[in-house]
Amino acid sequence: GQYIGALLGILTGAPGVATGGGGGIVNQAGATISGGDGIIAGGSIATVTNAGVITATTTGTVTKQGITLVLGAGVSMSAPGTVVNQPGGTIAGASFRVFIGSTAGTVINAGSIIGGTGTAVAFGGTGSNLLALDPGFGLSGFAIGSPSASNTLELASAASAGMLGGLGAQYLNFS
Repeated sequence: GQYIGALLGILTGAPGVATGGGGGIVNQAGATISGGDGIIAGGSIATVTNAGVITATTTGTVTKQGITLVLGAGVSMSAPGTVVNQPGGTIAGASFRVFIGSTAGTVINAGSIIGGTGTAVAFGGTGSNLLALDPGFGLSGFAIGSPSASNTLELASAASAGMLGGLGAQYLNFS
């Protein structure tokens, strides 16, 4: 299904938006999605497009049916997926900002991915992952590619030449 606008998690630890059937989630400019985790998507391929604010407010863990989940991701996907953070968009997490833990994932960032425990973007799984950084991006923390996957770091071009500084040790397992 498709969710447009802002939804608020009303229970402690509840996600702002959760979908188990894939589909698209669009957070428009001026809107906010907030919860224990900002967005949790699983089950099948999902796409998250953000021009507003997605924020996770909870830290810690929850155990249900023998499975322990780490809380506090701005966006967390257990199936293949794409996160597009548009100019002016902000994704902030109390732990991870963006986590894609499945076979393949793509994160395109032209906004800001900030906050948390030091990891801005993390990929899991064994598929091909792409982190594309567009002009004007902000990334606070590490970007970690899965050690079992093919991970690509792409720097998109701008209309004119610019400066890039500080690129190095914060990008792990990327080619």
